[in-house]
Amino acid sequence: NVSSGKTVLYTPAFAYESVVEAAKNKDLVQQVDSIVIHWTKQLKNVLNNQDSTQNAELSGPLDEIDFWKIRAEDLMGIQRQLEQPEIVSVIELLGHANSAYLEQFNSLIEQIQRGAREAHNNLKFLESIRPHCWNLRQSAPDKIVTVLPELLGRIRLIWAFSQYYNTEHRITGMLRKVSNEIIHQFRQFIDVSAIFTGNVELCIEQLEEAINCGIQWKLIYKRTSACVDTQRNRYGRSWEVDAASVFAQIDAFVQRCRDLIEVCESQIQFCRKSRQTGGRPGPF
Repeated sequence: NVSSGKTVLYTPAFAYESVVEAAKNKDLVQQVDSIVIHWTKQLKNVLNNQDSTQNAELSGPLDEIDFWKIRAEDLMGIQRQLEQPEIVSVIELLGHANSAYLEQFNSLIEQIQRGAREAHNNLKFLESIRPHCWNLRQSAPDKIVTVLPELLGRIRLIWAFSQYYNTEHRITGMLRKVSNEIIHQFRQFIDVSAIFTGNVELCIEQLEEAINCGIQWKLIYKRTSACVDTQRNRYGRSWEVDAASVFAQIDAFVQRCRDLIEVCESQIQFCRKSRQTGGRPGPF
């Protein structure tokens, strides 16, 4: 069921009294084989979707939490379906028929079980930072910097204690999403059209606020990273995060803000636009 994000295994009802006798019916075994082939494709699709990589450059930390919530619900739903008598009976029938498709399907069932445990564990830890991610999304731009230290500290705890989400890949991805959220907040905050038609000085103040936040976010991260490194013996490993990946987008955003400040200054210097002129060229 694509619309709900839940995988439904189609389970037709077969009328037979004995699984052993049914396994001798070649036509019936062929039908069941075709169903298991379809199930196999469904399970492979679910297992291949292990990361929230879609729109990775736009998604924020709340999107990451929601991804694991949906994934955990889907995998646990599949587990429940696999325990239904209809599906258990089909697997038993194929076992008696020595189906060539059963080994791969059983392997996928084991992977689904492992994936469900991972998704449930990830969600348990990620839900602990949902309130902090909401604070980040709802904070006024000038307050974002005050939210970041505690959020990063919580992510550090996930890195330290989670069973599955503690990899470089996962933590790097989450921190990159924090950067995305910061960019998203300031893109809504900065009135770019005001550079040409409105209060140019106000736009400069907004751009400077964004630049400062980007700089402070990197400094907060560096302090946390240095703190973790000093406690390497406690954690038994280093804080291995791809910092270049985490800050690539926000570094580019900060640079664009600086470029726009130059445009603002040009407007003031050459067009004489300011608060007093209401966005119109002033007298020379």
